Amino acid sequence: GGDDQEFENKQDATVTLYKISDSTGKVVSEKISEKPLTQKMLNSDDSFILDTVTSGIFVWVGKRSTTQEKVDALKKAQVFLSSNNYPAWTSITRVIEGGEPPVFKNYFSDWRDAALLGGLNKGGNSPSPSPTTRTRTGRDVRHIEPRLYWLSIENKLNISNVPAYSQEDLIDDDVMILDTDQIVYIWIGTDASAREEQVVQNHTKDVLDYIHAMIDSVSFIKQGDEPEDFKSYFNS
Repeated sequence: GGDDQEFENKQDATVTLYKISDSTGKVVSEKISEKPLTQKMLNSDDSFILDTVTSGIFVWVGKRSTTQEKVDALKKAQVFLSSNNYPAWTSITRVIEGGEPPVFKNYFSDWRDAALLGGLNKGGNSPSPSPTTRTRTGRDVRHIEPRLYWLSIENKLNISNVPAYSQEDLIDDDVMILDTDQIVYIWIGTDASAREEQVVQNHTKDVLDYIHAMIDSVSFIKQGDEPEDFKSYFNS
């Protein structure tokens, strides 16, 4: 159709970064730069769209974005697609600051993870194992802070660490994993897709291996039915 032809014409276009906002009450995309892109163009207070032209678009959500901004990020991406006459099959991938997948980082010429910049949290898909201590019983005991992970499914299962997490990171349409070192909670948002819920239930062991969990105690919880112990790991 016409949309497909117009999309094909965009193949000669270049990778572009946009800042998205709705401060005026209407979703607006502001062009920031074309490639080469640098990491400092991203701001933790805002959301951005990375238009890769040939591989869909990424919606990058800053860690200081408001809860509403995080929820609206994908909606803004849909508006962006329609306003640019992209076909409906164009893929949209949401990326949380600190949990950027390698394919996203590759579009930036100078990307460095937080760990390399002296930060405490390392981004990326597969977190490093935590330091362990061998106890007298032979069991490895970790000394870590609780960690929150965001689960998504594109062509494969992706699990990203959410650094400096808060309650605002629990978004209705997501599946989140909280590793407390005593128990692993798998939190299922009210609007999470049935596919995500099914995958995480059918592949729980793979999920635990992926986050290097040292325990097999897993609790599935639905949004709205969180136990007090789970709530205690989040700020109010």
